[in-house]
Amino acid sequence: MIEKKRIGQLLLPMALGLVSIDAVAERLETVNVTANRIARTADQTLASVEVITREDIERSPAKNIYELVAGLPGIDVATSGGYGKADSLYVRGNKTGHLLVLVDGVRVGSATLGRAALEQFSLSQIERIEIVRGPRSHLYGSEAIGGVLQIFTKQANKKSEVNAEVSVGSHKTKETSIGFSDKIGATSVGLHINRFETDGINALDDNNPDRDGYDSLSISGSIHHQFAKVLALKLSGIQVEATNEYDSPWVKDSAIYADLKQQVLDGRLSYSPTESWDMVLVLSESRDESEAFKDGVSASLFETKRSQALLQNDLYVGESGSVTFGIELLKDEVSSSTEFQKNERVTRALFAQNQTEVGLFDFVLGARRDETKGFDGHTTGNIAVGANWNQSFRTVISYGTAYKQPTFNDLYYIDPWGAGSDGNPDLKPEKSKSREIAFIGTHGWGAWDLRAYHTIIDDLIAWEAVDPNDPWSAWRPRNVDEAEIKGLELKVTTRLVDWRLTSSFSLTDARDKESDKLLINRARESGRFDIYRSFGATSVNASWLIQGDRYGDAENKNKVKGYATVDFGLTHQLDKTWKIKAKAKNLFDKKYQTIDNYNTMGREIFLSVAYQTK
Repeated sequence: MIEKKRIGQLLLPMALGLVSIDAVAERLETVNVTANRIARTADQTLASVEVITREDIERSPAKNIYELVAGLPGIDVATSGGYGKADSLYVRGNKTGHLLVLVDGVRVGSATLGRAALEQFSLSQIERIEIVRGPRSHLYGSEAIGGVLQIFTKQANKKSEVNAEVSVGSHKTKETSIGFSDKIGATSVGLHINRFETDGINALDDNNPDRDGYDSLSISGSIHHQFAKVLALKLSGIQVEATNEYDSPWVKDSAIYADLKQQVLDGRLSYSPTESWDMVLVLSESRDESEAFKDGVSASLFETKRSQALLQNDLYVGESGSVTFGIELLKDEVSSSTEFQKNERVTRALFAQNQTEVGLFDFVLGARRDETKGFDGHTTGNIAVGANWNQSFRTVISYGTAYKQPTFNDLYYIDPWGAGSDGNPDLKPEKSKSREIAFIGTHGWGAWDLRAYHTIIDDLIAWEAVDPNDPWSAWRPRNVDEAEIKGLELKVTTRLVDWRLTSSFSLTDARDKESDKLLINRARESGRFDIYRSFGATSVNASWLIQGDRYGDAENKNKVKGYATVDFGLTHQLDKTWKIKAKAKNLFDKKYQTIDNYNTMGREIFLSVAYQTK
């Protein structure tokens, strides 16, 4: 176990993307903030975590978050027609809406659709991504049934730095990014801008046979001021404006597109009264806006505003113990061209978690109480026990509960055509119970992590026909479904000579308990193999992604075949500040789909030139 000061020493180099890639050290010293709301090493969290560093992002041929995380343990992605489209991300077989998404600690996503638009965030502005698999409602409340994905944007550094990159590639894709960071006295500032354009591909078969493009402009910035050794203020924000062309299965031979906007604003005041006590006050806001157009005429407008106030205390006890507790206020507001019965809701919450070490054992115990006006209060909890049998082997067992509030569409939607397909204000939240066991090994040759989990989800919400025998019947949401998810995850990291190799395997069985059918669009088997090596100024990497069959319908009659793709990347450092990159995605031009009738990208080649001061 490591002390608080040691964690701080690890966080700084990680934030700068300079962490060693030695397999053993990586496992022991990778720091995760999301799992326990405080900085802890991956082992200390007692959770299934993944950390993607800036170095990982730069090596990867991925152009968005979905491509970056696809095939990691317990993670499955279903794509719907190319860049900028509303892809789905399933963590441990759970629904997309069962993944809580944070940007620099701020909750993001649409309160009407119940999903976060990860496709709109540029990788060029991301410093790191943390993923926690498994329930985390005891710390974060609603949505964290399958896990939490947190994006950390690039922040102001304590040194002068300028970076820029220009990339061109297939489908007339162009991307330009530029950023800088500087420190003036006790104040650090940073600004990053990204422009992305692509003609895209035809998103949907048997529809308007055109290219469905996407373009976006993203600006992020931060200011950090150190008033004193124990007091600091940080202001940060990101705004993305985009236009996405897409196809709809219900509208043919029409030009359909949407103007999109994501905005995240965060202000936090950090104060440390003593060496063992940290406090943070956070005021933040996120917005998700979408206006759809058909043949140039506005067809719908949906705007979500999510406000958050948080006061969190972290007490450090002894060398490794900690107590985290806080109070949180959340407010969701919806504005739309479509009428809703209610347009806002407020949630108040209290949470606490204790982590301690007794001999060979680590314990984490946490609970949270959420009170939302108009709903019964909801209590969630988590307990985890880790046993360090020796320096190279440990086990972890855990149990947690979680929940997901119904969306505004589910609760308050009013059918604009008066056909009765309205929301249902009597819906109950979706609830889950999860248990997990993990076996973790750390050896001189590398590290491995094997986990098995079992999740039961009750009161799943589904829109059903009021009269199943009437094809023109109205549809309304009900708490009708129950799901059972069983899974196995394995990750192995090692070095072979000077090659770094990482292998991930996942088996996921996600079923509707009543019908015993597999849930749609989830692959049962998946594997990913990554290899990397540096030859002086030149480095090469390759990734092999394997996905099993999945079903595109609830009755499991429409099988979508599995596939395998290979990505390749090469980077050459010209001098201390300039480098060139060549990357190939889907190198062998594999034709496949992950959602029935929605096309995926074929072979793509990208070339880029990057500059960064040292």
